[in-house]
Amino acid sequence: MQNTTTINWSVTQLDGSAAPTLEDLQGKPTLLLFFSLGCLGCLSRGVPLAQQFAINYPELNVVGVHSNFGKNPYSPEQVQALVDERELQFPVLMDDGHVTYDSFEAEGTPHWVLLDEQGTVEKSFFGSLPNAVQRLTYAMMERFGD
Repeated sequence: MQNTTTINWSVTQLDGSAAPTLEDLQGKPTLLLFFSLGCLGCLSRGVPLAQQFAINYPELNVVGVHSNFGKNPYSPEQVQALVDERELQFPVLMDDGHVTYDSFEAEGTPHWVLLDEQGTVEKSFFGSLPNAVQRLTYAMMERFGD
């Protein structure tokens, strides 16, 4: 398992202020959702699933990380509009392009990373189709019970 001490955590709050560090998130498990506004699977399945986990597992830190790809990056204001529209119950941070995404060796979006209480990568999943969702759901059930 990969320890996050080697991770380039290059994120900010949507308002541009300093984001919590990975060390700040330690003490309870953390589920990171790497996503992009340009990813239909993220918007239709990934973000709603993260919202469900945030509501159903209060003992879990759920953190969205928006990563930009391509020539037309999305602004923090555009990402904030999604947060407001969906009334997201978890923080969403802006990746520095896709530096943090790359550092976690994400395979695409959405990409899920489950960290244990010490910040070590426990599981890593790509996708929002049924197989990936089932694996992620099983990982949550394994960790937290039904």
